[in-house]
Amino acid sequence: MTSVVYTLPVFTAFYDGRPDVTASYEDKAGTAVSFDLRQFTRITEEGPVLVSTQGTGCLRYLSAVPVGEKIYYFYEYAREDEAHELRLNVVEA
Repeated sequence: MTSVVYTLPVFTAFYDGRPDVTASYEDKAGTAVSFDLRQFTRITEEGPVLVSTQGTGCLRYLSAVPVGEKIYYFYEYAREDEAHELRLNVVEA
């Protein structure tokens, strides 16, 4: 897990995943939810919840940082040239 954020009534966890070892270094973000932080249910059974629309599709290392009424999402995103860059999205909690 790369991050866990609480928004009533659930904890949302983000994790990096890949289909197999050949996709090393090109992880994509998945999500799971929990009501007690002991048992998590994956909600991205069919594939990643977040991907880059460029390059290899890699979107990894997602960190959710709640600040006041907003959540700052930092993550690494694959570019068209297959390099990676740090990005930020801010959403209302």
